[in-house]
Amino acid sequence: DADDVEGGASRPETKAVFQQEDDDGDVEDLAACCSAILWLQALQETVLKHSLYRKWGTESATRLIVLLLIVLCVLLVRLLRRRTSVVLPWMRKMMQGNAVTRSLRIGKWLLYVLAVAGAAVYLALQVVPYRPRNLVSLAGLAFLLLVGLLLSSKPVRIPWHTVFWGVALQFYLAIFVLRTRVGYNIVEWIGHRVEEFIGYTDAGSKFLFGDAYTMHPFVFKTMPITLFVNSMITVCYRLGIIQAIIATLGRFLAVCLHTTPIESVSAAANIFFALAEIPLLVRPFLDHVTESELFAIMTGGFASIYLPMVGMFVSFGIPASHLLAASVMSAPAALAVAKLMCPETSRPTQIKGVYKMDCGKSSNLLEAVSEAALTGVRIVVSICANALVFVAVLEFLDKTVEWFGDQAGVDNLSFTRILSYVFYPLMFLFGVDVEDLLTLGRLVGVKIVANIVVGYQQTGVIIRNSHTLADYLEQTNGTWRHVGDDVILDAWNQTLAGGVMTERSTAIVTYILCGLNNLSAFAVCLGVMTSLAPKRTAVIVKQVVRAGIAGNIACFMTGCVAGMLVCLCTVVCLCTVVCLCTVVCLCTLNAAAVCVRTNSRPLILQLSRKLTCAETDEHLFQSQP
Repeated sequence: DADDVEGGASRPETKAVFQQEDDDGDVEDLAACCSAILWLQALQETVLKHSLYRKWGTESATRLIVLLLIVLCVLLVRLLRRRTSVVLPWMRKMMQGNAVTRSLRIGKWLLYVLAVAGAAVYLALQVVPYRPRNLVSLAGLAFLLLVGLLLSSKPVRIPWHTVFWGVALQFYLAIFVLRTRVGYNIVEWIGHRVEEFIGYTDAGSKFLFGDAYTMHPFVFKTMPITLFVNSMITVCYRLGIIQAIIATLGRFLAVCLHTTPIESVSAAANIFFALAEIPLLVRPFLDHVTESELFAIMTGGFASIYLPMVGMFVSFGIPASHLLAASVMSAPAALAVAKLMCPETSRPTQIKGVYKMDCGKSSNLLEAVSEAALTGVRIVVSICANALVFVAVLEFLDKTVEWFGDQAGVDNLSFTRILSYVFYPLMFLFGVDVEDLLTLGRLVGVKIVANIVVGYQQTGVIIRNSHTLADYLEQTNGTWRHVGDDVILDAWNQTLAGGVMTERSTAIVTYILCGLNNLSAFAVCLGVMTSLAPKRTAVIVKQVVRAGIAGNIACFMTGCVAGMLVCLCTVVCLCTVVCLCTVVCLCTLNAAAVCVRTNSRPLILQLSRKLTCAETDEHLFQSQP
């Protein structure tokens, strides 16, 4: 019949079309693979052999190797991206069944036990024998988690998996960065490259302001760094580099912590973008996120700083390695605290396209750099204006409180000294050295009341004072004394305004201050979020202060974790290697469990289906703005 003939003719045609698409994909993969091999072979023959032979063992050779590894990773990702959506569903289908589900459940609890046991063994072997007082920071970490629990809006709905792995990731990341030679050298090398990179700004400052630009370092040296770094970040965003990093980190956090894509992407993006820019990145989704997701977005912004500010703080004398480590460690901590204080009470909407970010509206790189320069000018003006106003306000408050103290017969009383005593108990819980409790309490109080720029600027002054005191003792072995918050060097007849602090306290305060969580930041976040999502104004107004508190708790947690691990012996024992291998296995098995489990909580099901590009169940609500 005609119908049979028509149907019979259509089947081979459809089959041929699908076969052609598969063949085209295979041809494209083969072509990409051959192209990659040819490029790498040419690179090896023309550049690497000659360069590495001439400068093997030097820092230049290290840069070449790092660049080669980056190229290899990019090519590998591009080649495997097409096959990922095929392999993961196949793995999930192969691992279905009650036996596998039961094994995964047992493995999940085994991972919890291994993570706790690994941390306990490490602390017992590496911290207790050498610096037992560092365990005070562990008590501070427990206190902060208890405070977050007491402030929780719905304690019975807290996702303890997210809280546990957020703290665990932060702890093991700190071990890798602070306690292993490889991790410490990597972060230190990146820090030196950052310092070298921002040093190129001096050429522009010298050209624009002349040789005397160092006479006014804040305006003529520090602010140009913000302009330069902001422009380079914009260039990387235009090229798609920033988007790739954010998507990778976001997927990693989503898999390990069982957070939604919107929460994970915003937490990862805080490393590169300011508090006011993160809502712009996720603007299409703000009207569709839940209250818990909105809280997590705001908390992540309050708990971190972005790269242009890192460059500015490095110019103050803050160690770049600690700033970079704090920026990364705050991401899992922010998600953990956010889910602790504002757990999910409704089923999150499955939003598509979160990991796919555009490259901006600029038509080319020159336009992108020009727009970034103009945007940077507004940032610089805002920073300078806020710094001027808050420094003046602090001075006014200090003199006012000092006058009242004189009337009452109390010497050396000031507003900042009152802040020192207010935050004194917290600093003790965080494990700060006893002689620096008042100093760090003052810095934290100034940062919260004023802003982070003033806090880090005063921290940089104290770091330079500490170096001056070390030189003084080495050269003269003379006496010195405290007068209020200052230190007097008797032999040199010199006053170190602001005092000094130990190396351990310097590291702790660097991590504690690393977050845009102050009174002015609350106002900025409120204004930006309500303007971008007017329908969510009631929720934003209700949660913005609590999100700021959560951001402070996350920064304090990062400081506590650093306080447990800094200033220990430099020898890395076998325990460190075992702990790091454990956390790698934990993350791998945890990711596998999320990807292959089908009968689990809705959030895990959504994430696994998101990662495997599978079709969503009909009962799950879908929305794409």
